[in-house]
Amino acid sequence: NIKPYIRWYAPNVRNWTVILTGGNDTHKNLIPKCTQNHNDPAILYSMSGYIVNYYHMFSDVLFPLYTVSFGFQREVHFLASDFVWWLNEKFHEIIESLTRHQVVDIDKENGQVHCYPRIVAGLKNPSLLIDQSEQKYETSASMLNFMKLLRNAYSLPRKKAMESSQGQKPHIPHLLIVSRKSSRVLTNEGKISEVAKELGFEVVTADPDTFTVSSFAQLVNSCDMMMGLHGAALTNMIFLPENAVFLQILPFGEIGNFGRICFGNPAAGMNIRYLEYNITTEESSLSQQYSTDDPVLRDPMSIHKKGWQMIYSIYLENQNVTINLGRFKDILVQAKNLLY
Repeated sequence: NIKPYIRWYAPNVRNWTVILTGGNDTHKNLIPKCTQNHNDPAILYSMSGYIVNYYHMFSDVLFPLYTVSFGFQREVHFLASDFVWWLNEKFHEIIESLTRHQVVDIDKENGQVHCYPRIVAGLKNPSLLIDQSEQKYETSASMLNFMKLLRNAYSLPRKKAMESSQGQKPHIPHLLIVSRKSSRVLTNEGKISEVAKELGFEVVTADPDTFTVSSFAQLVNSCDMMMGLHGAALTNMIFLPENAVFLQILPFGEIGNFGRICFGNPAAGMNIRYLEYNITTEESSLSQQYSTDDPVLRDPMSIHKKGWQMIYSIYLENQNVTINLGRFKDILVQAKNLLY
């Protein structure tokens, strides 16, 4: 049995049984007759697990699908188990860039026997990472080539930061602040915007939940820098032009490793300059909820030992931040220097 999902520990993923048959008559009798014959190969994958989360849709499905299907040049069938139609529709521009066929909701093909010349069961390359030491990396399935595919899929004009779509150098770097409205809210977002403007940035603040994927991709691609608190919406960094700056604000609570795995490490493959800003206890709303001697503030790693649900509940779901503007100004200056 296999689970065709990239993270073996994910819940609610349908099991599939793989039977390998040889060339003798005994094995041949195990093979049912085909009801549909296909000339192109197929890839079997699951749309269950964590993919309702925007980051995991890219990390666990779209980018791995790209790396596995790259060599087929769209001449491949996608067999989606645990099919989620609205997610497939939401990202249809990317899916259609990877295959010329309609995605098959394979769980509903009861009584049908689809026959393919070759099938790949499962995906690889999670966490928006791929081994850059592989042969022919630059001309095969690479992160930069995936970004090129995204630019084509969404008609994004800018390949390089600090250039207009016509290749002219703008005088003012454009900064996008990714806004959050529920958890991990940046309470002084307006003041941060003012500081950035004083430093010479043109600033736009936007909540991706109010955009389509395509329209937000257009906005991100028009900017030279993007910043926001750790969360799935930061996955939109993948639409930034190369040489852009990406600044991740890490909530208090030793969240750095999670932040780097999700966004810091992939940034290098995207040719994006990565910066991070760590929230102190004074900047965190947790300082108003817990006493200074509470382990939540004094010893976050002791909370980590209690498991992911406790980490998420305290440090991610129930924390807002108020940035120290003087300290934050320094990292904005550093970001601007990287752009020039």
